[in-house]
Amino acid sequence: MSCEIDEFLGSYDPGIAQLSHQLRDFVKGAAPGCSETLHTGWKVLSYGQRKKFCAIAPHAKWVNLQFHAGAALTDDNNLLGGSGKSMRHAKVSTASGLNVDLADLIAQASGRGR
Repeated sequence: MSCEIDEFLGSYDPGIAQLSHQLRDFVKGAAPGCSETLHTGWKVLSYGQRKKFCAIAPHAKWVNLQFHAGAALTDDNNLLGGSGKSMRHAKVSTASGLNVDLADLIAQASGRGR
């Protein structure tokens, strides 16, 4: 699987690929034991415990961390964007965006937080 993920992320600008790899490690650190699945058709890497809780979606200039039930998360620092019925996303442009507030959202989404 890792080879497929490397190939998928390798199709992006090297900086976006590196940021996506950092975000992968960050998600796995905030939600230990989660599963990781590549969805090439959707161009995302999804993460789950008993059910999927987030996905990494690389773009040309940033990486979105999508939360499937993001509307239900407590977002005290207003990191989440979107206006859908349930989906929300955090836009990550640099490694400095990988912070304790984002880790809290991941922990909540995975069922490990609040």
